[in-house]
Amino acid sequence: MRFLDMTRNLLLCCLLWFALPLHAHEGKSHEKLPSSGKPALAASVAFDPQGRLWRVTAKDGRVLVDHSSDKGKSFSTPVAVNPRPEKIGSEGELRPKIAFGKNAEIYVTWTQALDQPYAGNIRFSRSLDGGLTFAEPVVINRNRDAITHRFDSLAVADNGTVYVAWIDKRDLHAAQAAGKKYDGAAIYYAVSRDHGATFDAEYKVADGTCECCRIGLVTEQDGSAAIFWRHVYEGSIRDHAIARVGPSGVLKEPVRVGYGNWRIDACPHHGPAIARGGDWGWHLAWFDGAEGRQGLYHTRIDGSAWVAVPARRFGNSDAQAGHPWLLSAGEQVFLVWKELTAESTVIQAMVSDDGGRTWGEARKTAETAGAADNPFLVSDGQHVYLSWNTRSDGYRLIELGALRK
Repeated sequence: MRFLDMTRNLLLCCLLWFALPLHAHEGKSHEKLPSSGKPALAASVAFDPQGRLWRVTAKDGRVLVDHSSDKGKSFSTPVAVNPRPEKIGSEGELRPKIAFGKNAEIYVTWTQALDQPYAGNIRFSRSLDGGLTFAEPVVINRNRDAITHRFDSLAVADNGTVYVAWIDKRDLHAAQAAGKKYDGAAIYYAVSRDHGATFDAEYKVADGTCECCRIGLVTEQDGSAAIFWRHVYEGSIRDHAIARVGPSGVLKEPVRVGYGNWRIDACPHHGPAIARGGDWGWHLAWFDGAEGRQGLYHTRIDGSAWVAVPARRFGNSDAQAGHPWLLSAGEQVFLVWKELTAESTVIQAMVSDDGGRTWGEARKTAETAGAADNPFLVSDGQHVYLSWNTRSDGYRLIELGALRK
């Protein structure tokens, strides 16, 4: 039995290794800029109030912003956000972000990679002239040690409050210097109350978080925000947690979501997704690699009682289903994820018309041969689209359905 257990664990580690970026484990390698002048596949998009699609990518050390007036068929000449080239995190879970302010400001964040392995800074810039020019980028994290400040997430509340959250290792290094035990990293966030002109000093949400998984971040109507992340629990168990934060600090302490009890001493590079679910709470989706329950899961958590319904498994785990993304509008909920076949990468989609209580059948929405980015969902207020960037077929914006009025 011990031999069989060791064999299963070795097989799982091998699957994770081939599915993850090469720098998934601390100390193994440095982040690199895209080679041969080719742009990274990592792309983030958002619609502006006029229905134009805006995209942010990275190439040759520049963060680039362009826009499309024909639903992604063609794009404008890219505008460089950073005037001087720098190392930029732009692959997989780590990518530049874009969002719009209350008065049509364009906000962009990214992780600047430093020379130290896995060290970085959270960078921010904004445009006040419709994307023609961008302000000189600033570093948001007040701690400037050459350590991990990475995996930025960006969201803007209806009242204009700007939230930027990230993974931070200042507390790990402080604990190590004091000879104390510390697992993982921490989640920090900073807020701007003046449309990105300045940011307040950051707040810590939680210690003991996973080191390299994207953070789910969504704002609320009252100007607060919810943060969802993979947490490290006792014994190196990696399940998820959610907290509510505001402009002046944490409003609701972290609550555990899911009890898969995945015990792994490595970061899976597999962050969760979150979407607001009407006025009752949030939709959550994530990957669990625990033996016997490996796969993707969705649940709903009540925003008042902070209780989640039993998680529903979805996707084909034999096809390495992963990297889910959610979008919710009233009772409509859209869910996409990536699966792999021997010949191609496939994007699957499901839709719920009753707030995630029941779901339609999964359907193949897109397919490509070769390398491909993770899938994302975006809406122009009338329709919901899959945003997907691929090596063979380029950028694709695929309509998934109309929003009910």
